[in-house]
Amino acid sequence: MKRFLLCAVLFAAAGCMSKPAPEAGPATRAAADLKPINTHCAVDKGDEIDPKVTYLYNGQVIGFCCEKCIAEFKKDPEKYMKDLK
Repeated sequence: MKRFLLCAVLFAAAGCMSKPAPEAGPATRAAADLKPINTHCAVDKGDEIDPKVTYLYNGQVIGFCCEKCIAEFKKDPEKYMKDLK
């Protein structure tokens, strides 16, 4: 019985020490190998995109010039998506 309790405690402790799954961030990292559907920033239309600054939206990789534009895009994505189509 003691052996069973010891095993149960060890398994429970091992579960507590496991790392949580990483959060999905901007497509930024999720779709690093996929090419954005746009060449100019979805928010600042006059600026070219930085290929490292992307966001995955409805299965499409959207490019931005900076991280600040991703935050703006997230407020009303459809407002910006209509111009990308």
